[in-house]
Amino acid sequence: MTNREIAERFLQLFCEGNLTGLESLLDENLSFRGPLLSAASRQEYMQALRASPPVPTPYRIVSLTEDAEDQVAVLWEYHRDGQSVHIEQLFSFRDRRIVDIVLMFAPLMKGPRQ
Repeated sequence: MTNREIAERFLQLFCEGNLTGLESLLDENLSFRGPLLSAASRQEYMQALRASPPVPTPYRIVSLTEDAEDQVAVLWEYHRDGQSVHIEQLFSFRDRRIVDIVLMFAPLMKGPRQ
């Protein structure tokens, strides 16, 4: 799989709630940084997900950008309980595994910006 395909697969598995499949995409030295969680290893990240697992939910990729080397940036919409959230994730790769994830999110705006 290409880095782009790995990032897309990560989102698919996350939104299916498939933690076993998700874990197989991650380097053991994963670094994860987000507003609600930071993890310094795959084990720590997976522990946090198992404690509060993702619920299967629809999602939509809005934009995906990749560089020539080892990063893929994805803007996607996560839909849950009638709410939608814009999520931005920057994935970095080493040897076809995700080694770093930076996550940011914000509720979707309804109507024109003020």
